[in-house]
Amino acid sequence: MRAVPHLNDWARTMAERHGHHQVLLIAARIQERHQDLLSAGPTGLNRTLQPQWENLLLPGLPLNQTLAEYCLNQQAALSEVDALFKSGLFLPSTRCVALLNLLTDPLPVIRPLLRRLMKNTYLPDAQQVVEDSPTGFAVNVYR
Repeated sequence: MRAVPHLNDWARTMAERHGHHQVLLIAARIQERHQDLLSAGPTGLNRTLQPQWENLLLPGLPLNQTLAEYCLNQQAALSEVDALFKSGLFLPSTRCVALLNLLTDPLPVIRPLLRRLMKNTYLPDAQQVVEDSPTGFAVNVYR
């Protein structure tokens, strides 16, 4: 059985609101629903869209469904899903940016990452690198 991405982080955050025992029940239900959705997942996704489906979209569905059951209010569930996704997805980026801010010139460190990101994007022809020089990296994004 594949674990739900971010579930441990979400459980720590949810424990503050729902209590440890309740979160164990919620997490188990999320995992159960995730497994059902994973086994009935879409077929024919291209190789580059599969990670977005498995790591972003698929975990959000059982999270929202389960929280709607436990919160008994769809708006409260959506609000909590929003907070959980923000903390789980953006907190690591925020930490990386804070570390990069310690460097005098972070461009030599991030340029290889940007190149890789542009190469491995899941939308072909969605962007064009317009500058890749020692003093800058610029991209035009079309979609």
